[in-house]
Amino acid sequence: MNPTPRSYVEVEIHADASLTEQLIGLMSQLGFEGFWEDQTSLKCYMGSKRWEPGMLAEVESLAGLLVQTSKSSLPRISVRTIEEENWNAAWKKTIQPIRISPRIVVARAGNRMRHSRAKWP
Repeated sequence: MNPTPRSYVEVEIHADASLTEQLIGLMSQLGFEGFWEDQTSLKCYMGSKRWEPGMLAEVESLAGLLVQTSKSSLPRISVRTIEEENWNAAWKKTIQPIRISPRIVVARAGNRMRHSRAKWP
């Protein structure tokens, strides 16, 4: 039996970096389960089954309250759905053998290689 693919909701908040820790605390109380920080935004993730249309207004309201207390600019917020993908399988498809020397080749386990005297680039 194949499991049903899951999808996730990603809410991306472009806000002042000084608000990131507080935003993570507030978003986790709303039910977000994972977070990704980079230099320009905070990405918050939850299963799409838990997401409700009114949650965007809640996120905007909470972010707006934080901005008022910090005197930062109003954050830009976007929402998108991400379908589940087997990232490991996708990554394995990109792996190619690497020739280290004429006698040594680094290859993925289980990768059948034929010996060849042909010159590799």
